[in-house]
Amino acid sequence: MIIRILMSLVCCVVLFTGCSKIPELRDGDIIVTNKERNGVPVKFTFTRGSSFGSVVSFGPAKLRIMPQIAIWVEDSSHSFRQNIYVTRCFAKQAWNGINENPDSTYRTSSFPYWLGRLSAVSLPYPTPSKPLPDAVTSATPQGSFTIESTIDSSITKGTIWCEFNSSFDANDVWMAEGAEKYNGQPSLLFACDFDLADSKSIMLSYKGHGGPTGTDHRLYNDENGIVSAKQIFSSILVEINPAAKESRFAGLQ
Repeated sequence: MIIRILMSLVCCVVLFTGCSKIPELRDGDIIVTNKERNGVPVKFTFTRGSSFGSVVSFGPAKLRIMPQIAIWVEDSSHSFRQNIYVTRCFAKQAWNGINENPDSTYRTSSFPYWLGRLSAVSLPYPTPSKPLPDAVTSATPQGSFTIESTIDSSITKGTIWCEFNSSFDANDVWMAEGAEKYNGQPSLLFACDFDLADSKSIMLSYKGHGGPTGTDHRLYNDENGIVSAKQIFSSILVEINPAAKESRFAGLQ
């Protein structure tokens, strides 16, 4: 009976983390998105923190949990305009063991705020039958990484948002209960304003956290009970037109 229970727990972990292999941490991945889009080049540098790829034990089994990540651009009217990057498991809805309905979106608690921004402009959620295009996704990075992408030149000013979330990081405040029992601490939101005419480097800063469920699209500004989740990344830097000669840091927080 004990062995059967442990095996069930391991299967649940694989089901909700999405990736069955547990690689060692590896820094230096370079991801290129939006290759065919005309616009201004941008470069993101994600530096992993102490909680990135945390190892969770389930009896004798140990699994490394990688975060899910979504990056998108809103214009100066705060309307969603384009995706920069979404980790493949969510973008393609390619979760191991989940194939019940090809028209459903699973694990919506990963990115409740981003999903709300899609809904606000009547864009559909990704599903197994209608996933996001390859142009904005890749496998989950295994350590510190960079993303080279393009922001459409029609979005002259706006805000870059990043939402990320890791499973199995519950604590005394964010308990693992009910339908969201695998989520734990909520998604975190980091952002920065930009002007495509101004070539500079900007550090994304903390703006709040997402709701506890995938149907709660509000942005919460508190940090109550958010501990290890804030250590997933130690910094997120975006460079607007990085090939330009002049570049400077702004908004470091």
